[in-house]
Amino acid sequence: MALVFTAWWGWSHVFCKPTNIVLVNLREATEADILANNDHPQIKLKTVPMTELRDFKDIDAVFFNAYGLTLDEEQMAALEEAVQRGMVVYSHFSGSTTSKEEDAIYRNLTPEQIDTLSSYFQNQNRENYRNGLRYLRHLATPKAYGDQHYENPQEMPKMLFYHREYGQYFKNPKELEGYLKEKGLYNEGGPKLALIGGITFPMEGNRPHL
Repeated sequence: MALVFTAWWGWSHVFCKPTNIVLVNLREATEADILANNDHPQIKLKTVPMTELRDFKDIDAVFFNAYGLTLDEEQMAALEEAVQRGMVVYSHFSGSTTSKEEDAIYRNLTPEQIDTLSSYFQNQNRENYRNGLRYLRHLATPKAYGDQHYENPQEMPKMLFYHREYGQYFKNPKELEGYLKEKGLYNEGGPKLALIGGITFPMEGNRPHL
């Protein structure tokens, strides 16, 4: 009986242990988008307010929004202690074009890995969020049981027009009007209204939120 319990404990707590990733200081829309597009059964996401981030026990990776991030000495000490046991730390820039790269927090990542993670999370769409999480899992727990597959990041255009249907992007208003006419959605002679977004794909992978 003891042997069976030991085998079960090892299977569930070591071999099949999920990858625990904490999201900190993200904008609500980005947070909702990332949470909505995690489809991996062994990636467990948790959001923690920056002021409440104290305990890094059982955390495999931390995903920070670097803009406006401030950690006190106690938090940094706890962070560094967890880094020593192998926890991965990645900082993403969101909300400002003036943030300095050297102000970010990265731990247990190579420059190439940081660049790849940035390609996933700075090119916002649901496939990049989905695969970015899978890639982060691979970096944090490379020997974990289960699917370790991920696709390469997709580079998305920065200036475009788009429809609410996912994946429909257009270079100019004429292309968008042609698509709407084809779908029977265009109101000939009606007023034209443009919503100009400060980010390329607001809630791209979570259109119900939008």
